[in-house]
Amino acid sequence: MKSKMLNNAMLGQLLLVLCLAGVSCRGGEIKQNEENVKQAISGVIHPGDPEWDCLIDQGVFTAVNVLRQVKPGMDNDANARNLMLALNESAYPVLLKGMELEEEHLAMFCIESIVQLEGAHTDAAPLLVKLMDEHERVGVSIAAQEALEKLGSAAVPMLMKSFKEKGRYVEMDILDASAPVYTLIGIGASAASAIPELIELIKNHDPVLGDRAAMILGSIGVASFPHIVELAESDCMLCKKYAAIAISAAKDPIQADKFSAGEVEQISKLLLDLGEIEDINSVVDETIFELAPTLVTILRGAGSHDIADKLEAKYEGQL
Repeated sequence: MKSKMLNNAMLGQLLLVLCLAGVSCRGGEIKQNEENVKQAISGVIHPGDPEWDCLIDQGVFTAVNVLRQVKPGMDNDANARNLMLALNESAYPVLLKGMELEEEHLAMFCIESIVQLEGAHTDAAPLLVKLMDEHERVGVSIAAQEALEKLGSAAVPMLMKSFKEKGRYVEMDILDASAPVYTLIGIGASAASAIPELIELIKNHDPVLGDRAAMILGSIGVASFPHIVELAESDCMLCKKYAAIAISAAKDPIQADKFSAGEVEQISKLLLDLGEIEDINSVVDETIFELAPTLVTILRGAGSHDIADKLEAKYEGQL
């Protein structure tokens, strides 16, 4: 009850603040706006109707009333979100403030809606990174991670900052450690701007961040390939290990349309060479076991049968 009262008070304060900022909220307009919002959410009012256009004209005022009517598990929250998306810039300040509401369903609604608005809205990234760590509210944490993935490259600087601060936990099942790692992995190719920082962490031989940086590096795909080759061909044994980890984490080598046949052949040769190094062959064997079937198919399609045979033999030897 206390939480519900607090949430209602917060929504009331949000409405008051936005009204004082210049939104017209006379009594009759409030009542009509609330009624029209209710009908739009229930599907009675549709885009193109005069009442719908009136709601859009009322901007932030309408967005606040939409948020007031979002209920846990409601069937027509898609209609509420569509109205928020139609409001776009008017909805943005409401959704940005709403992401911090105590009620989990409201916070999730705001998080899931804000990244669907037109425009990058990159200033939401710092708050989303903060909400990603709210592990007592799992729904909010997951929604924030998914939202950051949708923001893509715009979220990378804040995620890298979080990764370097919190990724030092030894156990990856500690959520503070794993959330930025797996979110960056989920961003994939759009995280290419992080490559210089990731390479620096790897070359500094950080015992904890190095492995995780290699995983992120590999997930970036094509843009990371020259750096992975450099690591594999260096004289540093730990760098060679990180190269194997990066290859195992890569999404793109298993897609022939992403890498050329020559690049797939180079990856396969690297794995075979790295597998001969006793200190890291267990890591390489795991990578070969995971990727060999697909790599062999691509190699045979390109006529590279000798390398395919060696890779296949290595794979079958682990069965």
